[in-house]
Amino acid sequence: VLMSLVLLCTQRSLFSRHQNQHHNVNMILSTVLISFLSSLLQSTAAQENGYYPGSYTGASITTCLNDGAHPQYMEEQGLLNDSLEDCCEQFYIWNYFVCLADGGGIEVTGTSLWYVDHAQQVCLQDCTSGGDKATCGGLASSSDQLYDIAKSCCQAQLGYINDDLCEANSLQQEFDGTMEFYPFYQENKCVQNCEEASDLCGGIIQDSSTPMFETIEECCSEKLSHINPDICQELSDPGTGTEKFYSVTSKSRCYKDCESGVGCARINSTSIVLYEDLESCCDAMPWVSSEFCTSRSTEEASDLWYASTQNQVCVNDCLVGDGCVPLEDPTAALYATALECCQAKIPSVSSDICADVSEGNPLVGSNLYYVSYTDERCVMDCAPADDVCGGLADSSDELFANATACCEAKLSYKSLQYCETISDGGDYAGSGWYFADYPNSRCLSDCDESIPWCGGIVEESSVEMNETIAGCCDTFFPSIDSDLCAETSDPTSTGTGKYYGVVADSVCVADDEITGARIEDLSTKLYDTIEECCAAALPWVTSYYCESRSNEDYSDMWYVQYPTLCVKDCESGPGCVPLQDSSVKLYDTSLKCCEEKLNWLDSASCDARSNGLELFSDLFYVDYKNNVCKQDCSETDPLPCGGNPSESNTPLYDTLEECCETKLQWNNVDECVASSNGQDTTTAAGSNEYYVNWKLFKCAKDCIGSAPCGGLKNSWDASYSNPSDCCANHLSWIDEAECVLS
Repeated sequence: VLMSLVLLCTQRSLFSRHQNQHHNVNMILSTVLISFLSSLLQSTAAQENGYYPGSYTGASITTCLNDGAHPQYMEEQGLLNDSLEDCCEQFYIWNYFVCLADGGGIEVTGTSLWYVDHAQQVCLQDCTSGGDKATCGGLASSSDQLYDIAKSCCQAQLGYINDDLCEANSLQQEFDGTMEFYPFYQENKCVQNCEEASDLCGGIIQDSSTPMFETIEECCSEKLSHINPDICQELSDPGTGTEKFYSVTSKSRCYKDCESGVGCARINSTSIVLYEDLESCCDAMPWVSSEFCTSRSTEEASDLWYASTQNQVCVNDCLVGDGCVPLEDPTAALYATALECCQAKIPSVSSDICADVSEGNPLVGSNLYYVSYTDERCVMDCAPADDVCGGLADSSDELFANATACCEAKLSYKSLQYCETISDGGDYAGSGWYFADYPNSRCLSDCDESIPWCGGIVEESSVEMNETIAGCCDTFFPSIDSDLCAETSDPTSTGTGKYYGVVADSVCVADDEITGARIEDLSTKLYDTIEECCAAALPWVTSYYCESRSNEDYSDMWYVQYPTLCVKDCESGPGCVPLQDSSVKLYDTSLKCCEEKLNWLDSASCDARSNGLELFSDLFYVDYKNNVCKQDCSETDPLPCGGNPSESNTPLYDTLEECCETKLQWNNVDECVASSNGQDTTTAAGSNEYYVNWKLFKCAKDCIGSAPCGGLKNSWDASYSNPSDCCANHLSWIDEAECVLS
């Protein structure tokens, strides 16, 4: 009965918190009943220990324990409680009922109301999880706001998620979408809020901020108002087209937005303007003749007449038949008859003659030449127009006996050869002479540019040309090496074969596609030989270095490698170290190098060392690996001999003691000398007086062996006949019993 009362009060307390009424009264009632029950439950339990917070021991629990295993400090600091409820109230008030349930066996079922789980983005019920009820999320904490139903929780706590989606997820139910419509801006259409199982569906929307509409029309009108509503409707629910007309200005015609039929073509842009009929659509292009637009929009011709001013005739705009030439200019005026066209558009020619010729009755001209500035050539006064005839001349045209006279008089800015050839109907292939291509610093031939060395047909008489490449280079590019200009102008050339300096690499390379590298900077100076190039183009580089590297080789000469020897500039072998610094002076022999660059050393020793011969200085150097000093003498001799140092720049010292003091200063000098000589340091004698071993902060005896011996003292260490004086003078703050090494 008491257990039932506790559960009733617990649930009533949580529900009162939800209702924000009588919370304190119910909490007190729950606490009193739980205290009473806990007293009964604990009557048989051991009371001498007391309850303590389990999490204070480092365990991941939120209840109190009474197992006697509490840390000693909890008892000393009064952290133990007489009852479970007191302990839970003191340490776990934020999860009070869970603490009671876990610690005293009281079952708390929760209110079954709803609270938010932001991590999962759902609402869960206030009930213990792990049972048959999938919507339970565990008991709510005191900070959780509770709601009667899942949807209320979703609306209040997860307002950024669609209410229906949140509710379905919270109730563990499938959600197929609301079937409403929302804008899909990427494709300028409206889609349905459902899984993408049909053309209308655009996927389920989770974001509650996405506007929803009952119909496609509402969605298009509200959210895609910048698009024609018919286009929006068609894109959203594809059919066979809007059956309306739209213009294509690039083709000067209209199309019907339909699936099939004459003039049908589906729209491909949302910015298109639609028209109810063909006439309205054509009227929207006022610069286009209405007859041209309507005929082309129905895949036909107008069967009207238009002027060909070039031929001084009028032509029938038709598709099939003699004299039919479909009109290409959509702005051209159209006339019902050839005579009307001639009268309106070709006043310089007799209207009757123009009409006769236009209808197929040819006339004969003077066969003299006149200029056609449109074609930039001279044409013959004859009809119909072709490669030679330009149509009948106007009365204002000046006539000439031949094309040459016409070209010289009227087209003097054109190349005479070019003008003569095309005026007589020929194909001009160019003069074959050479002209300057200034942007690329080369000469090109006056011929069709499809040929590699040609720069195109020169039409203008103002372009200066020369008969040969050499003459062109000398005339137009005097600052460029003539050979370089000539080979640049010849696409079949593989290079001049001459040499130029590459500053970054301190070498000279051949301007040769096969053996070197083609030159890029046409202002670069070229030289006939590597030697000339190295001397003139790279004067700061040692000539031996430049010439050898330019030949992809080494100089086999000697240079200094401080501080003790000279090395050879070669690829491999004794003493070979390829030179990296191109400015370093090179010598024929190692001896010359030693004498000039290392004159403070014995020349013979330097020369021998440079050539890999074994010589010894009898000086001393450090061997860090073995923590000793070695002598520069043959390894076959007794210690401390260790052979030559592994590095030529290793510091050398006159005595073994100096080496130990300088390079192994952390060791006792006597011990270092003994070790370097191969002696057992344990047999070395000390003074048996006391000194401070600063590594140990102890006073130790100057001897080798176990305590109180602390090893041999350094020569600068003060010593004392007894440990008391040593401690008093140097370690007075330490108790003498702790001060002496023992």
